[in-house]
Amino acid sequence: MYKGRLRNRKALLTVVLFVLLFLISIAWARNPEDVFAGRVIITYKPVPTYFKSAAAMISYVNSHSISIVDENEKHDWEFEILSFFKRPLGDFETQVVFYDIEKGGEKLMSSFTMYVQNRDARVVGQKVLLKRADGFQPNWRYSVIVKSRQKVLAEKAFALRGTPVRYDGVVDFTKDEKGAK
Repeated sequence: MYKGRLRNRKALLTVVLFVLLFLISIAWARNPEDVFAGRVIITYKPVPTYFKSAAAMISYVNSHSISIVDENEKHDWEFEILSFFKRPLGDFETQVVFYDIEKGGEKLMSSFTMYVQNRDARVVGQKVLLKRADGFQPNWRYSVIVKSRQKVLAEKAFALRGTPVRYDGVVDFTKDEKGAK
C-alpha cells in the first residue's frame, strides 16, 4: 500500500512538472518581431513568407543573417533587408537611408522610400542593390537606417567586401588621338 501511494505521488508530481514547463514555455514564447525589434537583418536570399512556428522563423533569421556583404560578378552588392519594428509602423511609407561610417562620422550615401501595404506591419522586407557608381566602396563600413517621420525604427551596421579598383599607372593617349582626327 505504501508503494502505491509513492507511485501516485511521483506520477502526480511528474504531471504537475510537465504542466508547469508547458505554461512556462508558452510564457517565454516570443514573436520574431519582439526578438529582432529595432534591427535590420541583412540576408542574401529573400526570407520565406511562411514558417511553421515563431521559433522556426527566429532560427532561420539567425542562421541567414550577415554583417558582411560580398560583391557579385558585376562588382555591385545585392542583398535583402528585413526591418523589424518595436511597434506597428502606423504609416504606408518609410525611408531607408545608407550612411558611410568608415571614417567616424555619418556621410549620407543613398536613400529610397519603401512602401508597405499594411500600416500595422512590424516587419518589412526589401531587395537592395548598391553600386560602385553611386559611391559605395569595397571593404568599407556602412549603416542602414529605416526611418518613418524622422524617427529611427531600425538600424544595422555592415560592411561591403569586394575587390578594390586597381590602377596600373599606365595612361593610353592613343584613344584620344584617334577620336581627334
